[in-house]
Amino acid sequence: MKNGTKYYITPYKQKEAKKINKIQEAIHDNVTSVERIAWLNIVRMPLNSNYANALGSLLDTSNIPEIVGTLAGNDTLVIISKSEDDAAKIKQFILESIDN
Repeated sequence: MKNGTKYYITPYKQKEAKKINKIQEAIHDNVTSVERIAWLNIVRMPLNSNYANALGSLLDTSNIPEIVGTLAGNDTLVIISKSEDDAAKIKQFILESIDN
C-alpha cells in the first residue's frame, strides 16, 4: 500500500527491488568514499578488503540503466556510465546508500 492506495508488484519488480536493497546494504557496509570524474565513479573500500570484485559483480548484474560496466581491483571499483548525468545519478545513489 502506498499513500493509502493498494497496488500490485510483479515478481520481477520484487526481485529487482531485492537486488537494489542488497546493493544498498553492500555499499553501506563496505564503501568509504566515492569520487566522480566525468562519466566515471571511483569507489573506495577499506584497504585490502577484497570487496571491490563482489560489489562490481552485484552492480554488473543489476540492470541499472546508468551503469555500462565496472572495473574492480582489490579495494577500488570504477563504475562506468554512458554520460556525466548518469554518473552523477550513480554517485548520488552511492552517497545515499552510504548514509542509510
